[in-house]
Amino acid sequence: MIDAAGNMSVDLQKGGHSTKAKEELARLCRVYINETNIFLREASLRTRSKEMYWMNGNPPYAIPADLPPRFADTTLEEENILRKYVRSPVIVLKWIRQHLYQVAVVEGLIAGRDEGQRALVLKQGIEKNLLALQTHFNGASKIATTPVPEPYTQMNRTIMFLFVFTSPFALIKAFDLCPWATIPASMLLAFGYYGLDSAALDLEDPFISRFGDVQLDGRFERAVCADINMLLMPEREGKDIKD
Repeated sequence: MIDAAGNMSVDLQKGGHSTKAKEELARLCRVYINETNIFLREASLRTRSKEMYWMNGNPPYAIPADLPPRFADTTLEEENILRKYVRSPVIVLKWIRQHLYQVAVVEGLIAGRDEGQRALVLKQGIEKNLLALQTHFNGASKIATTPVPEPYTQMNRTIMFLFVFTSPFALIKAFDLCPWATIPASMLLAFGYYGLDSAALDLEDPFISRFGDVQLDGRFERAVCADINMLLMPEREGKDIKD
């Protein structure tokens, strides 16, 4: 159950069994991956729209067709809460913390004489990993939401244009004995500079780039979710996990 503030509480009668607790943890982890994937893509698309102002804010990028649908693993109550927040992965991470505390400390699924000792074990172990996960999410969010300053882009493209399209006048003297060689040399120069500029444009927003292994598409999410299911529920590996 989730209250109005977005806090999750676990029903002790339903969540007491360790297998069910692991299934719930796996579900929350899959929700976190899905929300993170969608957040980073949408943030990158908004940032790219600001950078590509000369295209009227319509960059040639679309959501991949194989991207898993949002809210596939969430309840209606969770969906309504997540829609209210821009940084929804942070909310899901809070739910994961609350679930872990409930099943590990209150229900005693980890070793310890009392709740205080179990809470200390949880804090010294899993909590460090959750804090690291939050730190990495903040770093990825910074990459996705920080645009390149427009004056820098304008100056860079203006100087590159002037250099590339005036270079033939300089090259024609260098190829005095063979003037026709100026044509392929100028083409190669333009290809190199504008090719590097295009590659740099994709690297500025790696989560929606058209090449590379960092692009957040369906392959990434399915691979991570498969790892989560394998680690938490090895007995159900290869099967679809449904509530």
